[in-house]
Amino acid sequence: DADVGWGVRASEYFDKHSIKNVTVDGVEIDWEGEVDRGWVKEINCLEWESFAFHPSPLIVLVFERYNRAADNWRFLQELEKATKVYWDTKDRLPPRTVKIDLNIERDLAYALQAKECPQLLFLRGNKILYREKEIRTADELVQMIAYFYYNAKRPSCVNPEALAPSF
Repeated sequence: DADVGWGVRASEYFDKHSIKNVTVDGVEIDWEGEVDRGWVKEINCLEWESFAFHPSPLIVLVFERYNRAADNWRFLQELEKATKVYWDTKDRLPPRTVKIDLNIERDLAYALQAKECPQLLFLRGNKILYREKEIRTADELVQMIAYFYYNAKRPSCVNPEALAPSF
């Protein structure tokens, strides 16, 4: 343990000033562990083209790790539950789900016109069909996914004025 300057060792500082992750419902948020085992893949600008310009359904979660972390985490968990429903059914192509950290991928967030977090974008091809800014339950997200990609009835949580013009 090296001296970091001014006569203080790093271990001494962090013993006195511990850094703790935010907890949601008694569970500590683990953004790094989630990358390895989650249903929603985190992507960067370089990976965007391979995801966006494909005809299959794409759902993008724009989030921030350290600002409103509990809300962002809760929205991610609900999206993962909804995505798993479609992956478990074998009769249709499940939507692809990705997430973008607004603070890291600023250019991509700007191109998607995402200014606040968390928000969910429903895309088909290279067109944004709908932008959801409220945190929804997994059941509501399942209904929304069915509406946008599988010709289901429009759920009440989808605002008809916010839909893309050609949808």
